[in-house]
Amino acid sequence: MKKNNKISSQSSIPGEQLVELEKIGLVVRELRFNFGLITQKELADRCGVHTNTIRTIEQGRKNYNLVSLMKIISYFKYDLPTFMRELM
Repeated sequence: MKKNNKISSQSSIPGEQLVELEKIGLVVRELRFNFGLITQKELADRCGVHTNTIRTIEQGRKNYNLVSLMKIISYFKYDLPTFMRELM
């Protein structure tokens, strides 16, 4: 008997890591809204990243480049340690 091994269209990221990615995404989205309701495209242009990068981070469903995250949080005048404390 053959097992049905469907590949999930969801993320293959372990649950606890996925939760952390979702937290990061929520904080970035909140910062974007609190910073004058700028759009994802405006934020991407100002940070020098692609709009899809902003979308990916805010959705919290996929892993992304740490350098891109650092560009984004720098735009909001955060350093990485301060930003990470916001997640707690």
